[in-house]
Parts: sequence; structure tokens; C-alpha cells
Amino acid sequence: MKPVKRLSIEFRGERIEIVAGLVEKEVELREVKDLIKAEYQRRGYIPADLTTFDDEYDRTSLYFGTYANGTLLAAARLIDSEKLPTESLYYEFNIPRKLSPCSRSLIREVSRLTAIKRPGDNPLPRHFVSTTMISALIDYGFKAGLCGGVSTIKLSFMRLFEHLDLPAWHEIPGARLVYPRGEILSGFFYDDVNPAVPIYYLHDEAKAIFDGLFRNSVAVDERVCIHYPAQGSHSFLARKREPHARGEIAELAGISFLADDACFGVVGENELECPPSRLERPRRVCSDIHARPRGRIACGHEPAAGDVLDNADSAVA
Repeated sequence: MKPVKRLSIEFRGERIEIVAGLVEKEVELREVKDLIKAEYQRRGYIPADLTTFDDEYDRTSLYFGTYANGTLLAAARLIDSEKLPTESLYYEFNIPRKLSPCSRSLIREVSRLTAIKRPGDNPLPRHFVSTTMISALIDYGFKAGLCGGVSTIKLSFMRLFEHLDLPAWHEIPGARLVYPRGEILSGFFYDDVNPAVPIYYLHDEAKAIFDGLFRNSVAVDERVCIHYPAQGSHSFLARKREPHARGEIAELAGISFLADDACFGVVGENELECPPSRLERPRRVCSDIHARPRGRIACGHEPAAGDVLDNADSAVA
């Protein structure tokens, strides 16, 4: 694999190396395709007896994978085609105004993005893995000089990014679903509970959003990471770095929900003090700051915040 993005995180006492990149070897490609097919079958998006999930777009596609300590946890493909499936096979729509300045040769489609929880006793949340995968795709496209792209994602995945305050995806207005019922992907498109949503993105915009997310994650110590500056209403207080300051209130730090369940913000028992009444500027901190078991923290409305993160479907057509 050709690495595009590397992360090293401390999660519940374990050092985890995350690498996302372009699949180059045949054995890697087979593993990535098998993961996608198995997940789509598990979710009922494609027939259970389907033996291969390849299509005509594979000839002009690149596949990517995200690994945590060598275990494949996410996969995706980037389609290069004169007519991309979202705009021709799945939907009918006019090219969005903000995407129209892009040359056709510089538009791609993110397809079949799939993320799973890490097996074992120390799983990584799917939304952290899928966010890392998407960020790697954006990094790759930016370096390649691409302008933008389209995709078809699940509504829950769209809502997740809204919840995380990562406005990289834009729903395509006026799109009409034309994918035939009874075809291989009918289970994906004809889902009343969690419908599909056609979206577009711009590389410059998405690059700035994801770079800001990852660049603003700075280590305070081997277990605590914080974001500067505050991101919207999602904020909390992290303890100071000095060992003797354990449990003391430190400076304000902005952080998104990604931080909580993706390890950024994981602290030890009794090592975080954050009653809003003790803040000098409580208006900068969200009204609900929750201490979770094992020292995990969340800033938001429980349990709804956790439900959005844990249940978001990262599958992409």
C-alpha cells in the first residue's frame, strides 16, 4: 500500500498506528474488495448470494484502505469516468452551481466507502475510522490537483458529519432517483428508514475542513488531546500537562464529538474537572458536559450524541 495519511493515537492504554493509503498489491486489493462486499451483504444492500461486487467502473477506479496496527478497518474506491454513477446510473440532476466551474477531468466519485469497528477488546469507533479514510481520499485528490467530486451516502452518515460540524458534504438539490428497483444495489437505494443522499464536495473546501480537524488535535500528554481554537459549541476543559496539576481545571479547549469516541479526550478517572459554574467564561463551553465511565467525556446531549456516532452508517454506493 502507498500511504497517504498516518496517525498515531493512544486509546485505552494501547498505542495504535493508523495508516490510510492507496492499494497497490493484488492481495491488498482482494482484501479491500472482500471487506466491502461482506459489509454490504451484512447490511442487506446487495444480495447475500452475490459472488463478486465488481462492475465496469473498476477499470478506471483506485481503491484505498485504512489499517489500524495492520488490521483493515475501512475501504473505499475513487472512480474516474466521463459519466460517474451518481450522476448517470443512480440519479438525474443538474450539476450544482459550485461544482460547475470544475473541469470534467478533475471530478471524481467516492464510492463504496465502508468502515467497521476494530475487532477485539479495544475497538475503534467506526466514525473515527471512516473520517480518517475520507480525509486520506481528500488528501490524495488535493495532491493530484482534483477539483471536486460526487458521491451517494446514507442519510445517517450525512447527519453524522453535520453533528461533528464537518460541513464537507453538500446535498445535491433537485436530484431524482432513477436507479431501477430489483438491481444489485436496490437494498441501498430503496431504504425508507435510512435513505440514500446524493452529495457533492469541493476539494479545496474539504481539505481545509479536514486539515483543521487533524491539525488542531495536539497532544497534551500521552493520553489527552485537545483542539484549538474552540469549534462551535463543542468545548470542554482538559487538565494541565504538569503531573502535579492532575484534576485541576486548565484552559479552554475546543473539541468536536469526534474527540470523545475517537480517543481525543480520553482521560483517566478523576483527572478532569469541568463544572460549568467554575468557568470564567462558561458561555464558551456547552451546557452539558458529561463524565463517562473510565474517565471518558462528552460534550453534548446524552444519549442522543452517542447514538448519532455509534449508529451512523458509513456505507457509500
